[in-house]
Amino acid sequence: MIEAILILQIVILAAIIYTARKAIWAVRTADSLRLSMPYMILSATQQLEGLDGLYLRLGLPRGSLPPSRGWAASPDFLNILYEHLITHRPHTLIECGSGLTTIVTARALQQLGGGRLISLDHDAYFAGRTRDTLNQLGLQDFVDLRVAPLAQQKIDGEMRLWYDLSKIEIPDAIDLITVDGPPEPLTGEGGRYPVAPVFFNRLAIGGAALFDDASRPGEKNFIEKILSKFPYFKKDDIPAEKGCTKLTRIKQ
Repeated sequence: MIEAILILQIVILAAIIYTARKAIWAVRTADSLRLSMPYMILSATQQLEGLDGLYLRLGLPRGSLPPSRGWAASPDFLNILYEHLITHRPHTLIECGSGLTTIVTARALQQLGGGRLISLDHDAYFAGRTRDTLNQLGLQDFVDLRVAPLAQQKIDGEMRLWYDLSKIEIPDAIDLITVDGPPEPLTGEGGRYPVAPVFFNRLAIGGAALFDDASRPGEKNFIEKILSKFPYFKKDDIPAEKGCTKLTRIKQ
């Protein structure tokens, strides 16, 4: 009888401790949310304002763009991209990962009166969705959208999972590279590093590479690795929700 009572007391005590820990965790979580809420509201407001401004600059109907943020580029990065396009007027462009960046680039090229974007996407379904949007907005003539599945290949002395370009003709001179793919969950950290050994020697002097998601540890690490191997590039970190880094070629 005494043993049964002791066991019951132990069970009750364990339940009390468990409940208390859950309550403490809930309080800490609520406090964390309370502290982060102003930043979240400010960030969401800034992105909405950025999206509204982007529609005005593009001159496109509200709601004609696919959803932004999440896996897609955020409005602040798209505005950075648009500003670079309008200011520097690149003619030959490459992008890794199709989507919103494709639409914004194509519309800017249309506004500028010319240019050609080669857009690479590993996923035929998402490439098809981007192609449909381009057609709906009358922007298809400015984009060569190519499906390039990811494949293991030797790049910079190592086996890496990256776009298979064996059937795609890449121009010898490139003015801008937009890097928003391939997805990190498929390639692991640093999976976008091959863009440098594959394309950087083709970038014209004054040409640039814009990296989305540059605040992620993997991106930061491989960008520093790029700079160590390609010292003739200048780095600029541009404030953005998910981070933006621009590498500009300053000499041969």
